[in-house]
Amino acid sequence: MIACMNCKRHGEILSLRAEVKRFENGVEYQKLTKELQKKNAEIERCNVIIARYIVLISQMKEKLTDREEQIRILTVTNECKDDLLSSVDLHTVIDLKTAVHQLQVQNTQLTEQVQQKDGMILKLQAQLNRDCTNSSKPSSQDPNHKIIHNNRPKTSRRPGGQPGHKGHRRKLHTPTSIVRLNPPEEVVDNPEYFKTGKIIAKQLIRASVLVEVIQYEAEEYQSHLTGKRKAAKFPLGINNEVEYDASVEALATLLHSHGNVSYDKIKEILSDLTNGDLSLSKGKLSGLEKKFSKNTAEERKTIWNRMIQYPFMHIDGTTVRLNGSASNVIITTSPVGTLLFQRDHKGFEGVRGTPAEEYDHTLVHDGESTFFRYGTDHQLCLVHEMRYLIDSSENEPKLTWAGKMHALLQSSIHTANEARAAGKNKLDIWQILAIENQYKDIIQLAVKEYEENPPNMKYYPNGYNTMKRLSSNRAFYLRFLHNLSLPDTNNAAEGIARKEKMHSKQSGGYRSSDHIQYHCDVLSVIESKRESSRYQTLLSGLKKH
Repeated sequence: MIACMNCKRHGEILSLRAEVKRFENGVEYQKLTKELQKKNAEIERCNVIIARYIVLISQMKEKLTDREEQIRILTVTNECKDDLLSSVDLHTVIDLKTAVHQLQVQNTQLTEQVQQKDGMILKLQAQLNRDCTNSSKPSSQDPNHKIIHNNRPKTSRRPGGQPGHKGHRRKLHTPTSIVRLNPPEEVVDNPEYFKTGKIIAKQLIRASVLVEVIQYEAEEYQSHLTGKRKAAKFPLGINNEVEYDASVEALATLLHSHGNVSYDKIKEILSDLTNGDLSLSKGKLSGLEKKFSKNTAEERKTIWNRMIQYPFMHIDGTTVRLNGSASNVIITTSPVGTLLFQRDHKGFEGVRGTPAEEYDHTLVHDGESTFFRYGTDHQLCLVHEMRYLIDSSENEPKLTWAGKMHALLQSSIHTANEARAAGKNKLDIWQILAIENQYKDIIQLAVKEYEENPPNMKYYPNGYNTMKRLSSNRAFYLRFLHNLSLPDTNNAAEGIARKEKMHSKQSGGYRSSDHIQYHCDVLSVIESKRESSRYQTLLSGLKKH
């Protein structure tokens, strides 16, 4: 029996080794390995540069020490010049004075170079330590894809469903056909067994793409007298010899606008799914978003009207690529709708023609100066500043204010979330005053710490600039405490901005500003109807004529 168990375990080990070998030979593993090697090489290059700078600074400090010793000796000599004048001629004194001056100049230059190298080391270390937790970099660009831990306390329980937890089973569907299985032979014609009336059902779900071709035919008639030909009118939308139904157009648009699939790959996918029956041209595919945009113009007007009446609105901007150049997309969104707009420039020209231009309530944004000119009040995104506070505390270890401010903002958000869960619309006045007073105290502490440890504004101004923003916009960062219906982050707009950025990078880019706007219109309607299926939303919009 032991030998059998060993054989079984040996077989399992061989099977696992074979599976590991297949994974290591796979494309995804090779891709991840190449990316890891690239990131490690980049980190190694930066470490070499830093090491070189450290060696150079050490050499400069040694030279500086030698120069200072020479200057000290020459200074003593200069102080004793009256005694030496009797034994030293005038030319020797002039030479000594010239040498002292040259050494003083060199000392100043070396001191400046050391300070410059220290600043460059600080800047390079800050860049090496920068990831998604302390900057605006996406997590996909982190070296080795650093694990992001949650805030839940660690327990000794195993991951997964806990004892007593009701499991979630797969949803049963309405069967399209039923296969009745024959009963076991041992129960047939056996009086020992009888039917309980219970049916045990297990479903097998298949998916396939079927091409349905409807051919419309109309007999042609010709006049004996005039030779004029006539035939029955074809249904609306049937103009060419071959037309594609909105169901085909919606599927292609879904792949492109939401799946970020290029037109060439969409052609391949549809052809593979239908054994070559569907082969849409790139011209047809590129015109679908334009068609949807034209058909849903009235829907977007309705979304506009709902958004400008809502108590708050998120706004943000992102850059996309247009034929190798930069273009911009402005995102405005709220729980009742989303609208995106292509713009050639940022600033006031970017906001012109968007709902924010005529908005009279609270704007939620990341602190861009342009956005302060619109709306009647503002709530600034705390997530941005909390990342920058982490960056400041990591690169300015002598200062304590950044860590304290991060802890205060984090606890304020938790306090607000607890109050929302309890059904409150604002915090108690004593809670608000306590948070605001702590906020002021931390800002005063930051001012004092920067006076004692002046920031290196040339190489690392980030921490000091973060302190200035938090100081000047204090009321806007804490506005959500007075009105808990306001969000404390701008994640709603930033999430849509990431979708637009990913589409620009993955789908082959844009060829004209009009195509950017067409995709913005598609994304606007899809994001505004989050409760509906994306496919059904596209199907409804493309069916209109």
